[in-house]
Amino acid sequence: METVICKEPIVAVIALIKDAQGRVLVQKRGLDYIPAAFGIWEFPGGGIEFGETPEEAIKREVKEEIGCEVEIVRLLPYAHTNTWDRADDKKIQVIVLCYECRIVSGIPTPSHTEVTEIKWCTKEEAARLHLMPGNLKYIEMAI
Repeated sequence: METVICKEPIVAVIALIKDAQGRVLVQKRGLDYIPAAFGIWEFPGGGIEFGETPEEAIKREVKEEIGCEVEIVRLLPYAHTNTWDRADDKKIQVIVLCYECRIVSGIPTPSHTEVTEIKWCTKEEAARLHLMPGNLKYIEMAI
């Protein structure tokens, strides 16, 4: 089968969530439709749906993935982009915007099949993880 290149980039949003000790919340990716990203640590987030603002998307994605309500602190001034080969032989480009957020209600719990594990870690601990591309740069900007 020939690889199909998707001409429209996907815009995704992720939430860099810090706790009172300055640690960041990361989650282990459970989806395998992008084989190279399976099992990688990442921030909660996902694609913006049609008609949705980035701010609405990040709040929805965090609620779906870890069961928490968040408030947005700020948009971090960097947009990461990456290309991925999907399991269905499509090549996609994803542009990622990162919002620094704080939890206003709920206890982070893997509440979706997309997330297999959650943990809080320091900047140094995060640097030792297999993180999604661009996530470490966001941590360095926020901590």
